[in-house]
Amino acid sequence: MVFIVFEGIDGSGKTTQVKLLEKYLSSKTKSILLTAEPQKKPIGILIREIIRSNSTPKEAIALLFAADRIDHIKNTIIPGMDKYDFILSDRYFYTSYVYQSLQGCDKTWLKEINKGIIEPDMIILIDAEIEDFLNRRGENKVIFENIEFQKKARQKYLELAKTKSNVVVIDGSRNVDEVHNSIVNAVNERFDI
Repeated sequence: MVFIVFEGIDGSGKTTQVKLLEKYLSSKTKSILLTAEPQKKPIGILIREIIRSNSTPKEAIALLFAADRIDHIKNTIIPGMDKYDFILSDRYFYTSYVYQSLQGCDKTWLKEINKGIIEPDMIILIDAEIEDFLNRRGENKVIFENIEFQKKARQKYLELAKTKSNVVVIDGSRNVDEVHNSIVNAVNERFDI
């Protein structure tokens, strides 16, 4: 079983690319579990509602993300390890680490409340300048809470990539097919599909 996580700032194309990789791996007769965080289960639904209200303390939101992740790991990822060749997740712990540390949560504390995570075999970080994503999607369609915040998140992701050997940074400024081909090449090179 191979566990691959897709990460990147809002609008980077993670969801599109994880679905394209799922389609590619399926064509190679691989069984795939496609999942995401926050989940579409009670805790994840609550997180989405709370984030919209923008009035809950950042630490409470971090704890909710950690709770959703525990549920994700125990009830989706671990059971899936014996059933699937690949588990693909659209976001994981690294989103919490990047975004919540930028919102003022202590990094050590974030790691502590997420200490039971399963380390992915590969983290695919889709990266580009914010303006590339804005231009591709059109500013009126992008839901950025704050462009400056997203720029800081991008830098935090790139810093994280330098500290972890399982991160592959993919240039997300290109068209969808070119990004997909780069991801397929990286996955094939690492796992010899």
